[in-house]
Amino acid sequence: MQSKAPEKSTLELEVTNISRHGFWLLLEDRELFVPFEKFPWFENAAVASILRVEQPNPGHLYWPDLDVDLAVESIEHPERFPLVVRIQDSPSLAFELGEGEFRLSESYLAAISRIEALPQNQSGSDKTWVELTFEESRQHFAKAIRVS
Repeated sequence: MQSKAPEKSTLELEVTNISRHGFWLLLEDRELFVPFEKFPWFENAAVASILRVEQPNPGHLYWPDLDVDLAVESIEHPERFPLVVRIQDSPSLAFELGEGEFRLSESYLAAISRIEALPQNQSGSDKTWVELTFEESRQHFAKAIRVS
């Protein structure tokens, strides 16, 4: 009798371990650590919600139960994706929201990156869409959680 060759795993994405400090993701051929300190949306989440992760496209992960979506690059290099903005650094926002710090969601930061890359945002293009984006930002900051 001839034995069958072992099949290659079809899992390209899997949460392999969860600790009180964060969790590990096996993504294709590498393991990434997602610390709760840098990604606070997961800290109080149910285990089942953390385990249910999808990869809608390369470089992009989504947790549907938590409505959290992250760029893989933000896990590999969290220093490039700050989670907190200081309102006093932006006089117009400080005027509307007061002094303090606010946490920015990863989805909001990803949206800003997408907006910055749009052809309409390149030099010499019509910028009338900016006012709409500013209004959306104002609405987002109105819902932001104050950090003490």
